[in-house]
Amino acid sequence: MTGIYPGLTPSGFYVQEAAAASDGNPATSDALFVVQPETKVALGDKVQLTGTVQEAGAAPSFDQAVLTEATVTVLSSGNALPAFTTLPLPPYSGAALERYEGMRVQFPVPLTVSDVYTLRQRGELTLTTGGPVYQPTQFIDPNDDPATGTRSTGTSNLAAINAYQAANLDRSILLDDGSAATNPTPVPFLDPTLRTVRVGSTVAQLRGILGYGFGKWRVQPCPAPTPRPWWLRAHPCPYLGPSM
Repeated sequence: MTGIYPGLTPSGFYVQEAAAASDGNPATSDALFVVQPETKVALGDKVQLTGTVQEAGAAPSFDQAVLTEATVTVLSSGNALPAFTTLPLPPYSGAALERYEGMRVQFPVPLTVSDVYTLRQRGELTLTTGGPVYQPTQFIDPNDDPATGTRSTGTSNLAAINAYQAANLDRSILLDDGSAATNPTPVPFLDPTLRTVRVGSTVAQLRGILGYGFGKWRVQPCPAPTPRPWWLRAHPCPYLGPSM
């Protein structure tokens, strides 16, 4: 058992096969989310499970593979957790990450905070590889190809806009707080000094459990006693010169 998340919807825990028990197929995941509102297992427990696997758009799956109506038998406790699997470089959208779903993963490169819009409401940060992302229309004129800047109507360059946005999504991942609560208190991931998170801040090495929900791949933080799985380095505040 690799992680318990009583605050998720649905609540439950992740399990992952030990390396020796893996099927050895790199195209399939070695992990699964077990739906269990009142979890009675502990981190490091080796368990035997029976139940019904579901993967559908409706609850409780929300397009993540889950085990429902689970019967859980604890075989032993205090076992070492599986090693983190290093993810490949992007793309991180679509089915590219399906084979790592539910597993303990780590990213091969630093990640950049690109969006904080849902941080206070949902406890989420959007992280990207290769630096921050930008709105496609900051660089592409949707009305003209080549860009002229003289028209405000038309969609002759819409394909380029869509391609740029798809590339943004391919290198984006959500860092979740392990909870479905709205307006979480305290707000997670804040810089202890500035009490905020700035776009452009970096995460040197992200580790966690790869989940899926509400149409997005997301990394759930590892529970204690695993060391903190992220290290935010704040983006410096701009210098505006001496005060007048």
